[in-house]
Amino acid sequence: DALVKMFNFNVAGSKTGNDEEDFKVLVLDRHTRDIISPLLKVNDLRKHGITLHLMIEAERQAIADVPAVYFLRGSSEIVRRVVADAGAKLYGTFHLNFSSPLPRPLLEECAAEAVKQDCLASFASVFDQYLNFITLETKMFSLAQPHAYVHLNDPSAKDTDIEEAVGNIVGGLFSVLVTLGCVPYIRCPRGGAAEMVAQ
Repeated sequence: DALVKMFNFNVAGSKTGNDEEDFKVLVLDRHTRDIISPLLKVNDLRKHGITLHLMIEAERQAIADVPAVYFLRGSSEIVRRVVADAGAKLYGTFHLNFSSPLPRPLLEECAAEAVKQDCLASFASVFDQYLNFITLETKMFSLAQPHAYVHLNDPSAKDTDIEEAVGNIVGGLFSVLVTLGCVPYIRCPRGGAAEMVAQ
């Protein structure tokens, strides 16, 4: 439901029909492609008006009259690419959606670059989607952090590495909880990484 809402410019309810306004371009990165691919196939995307889906890393041609829904992981490099797309007027309007909350400095960097390139009016919306996890099936998900166990249990790991791993786990679990709309009871053993995640 969260993805469908995002495809409809974060308006509740899904639009159906063959109006020209329903044509949209979806721009993804590798991380967000992995989030969407187990849930929706190309035909499912088309049902929601996504006629073209492209990777942000790829060279893309301008489609000036069509709105673009960007679904990306927030980083400085990604923000620069999005603003470059807006500056080049690749699409009619830009609806930015980040898989996890975009830190304030990156949001400010995005705004400053958009003002510099005189393309601020191209941005119709910016949303944090809290979708920083991969749904494998009903009631089963992955945080897509294959080395988390090693980082948390390596005796030679630095405190900063452990804190980063814990932060990534917390962010992913928080995304799951926001998407489910629930507040959990948390129980964990004292000491170690489990307590750090629980706190």
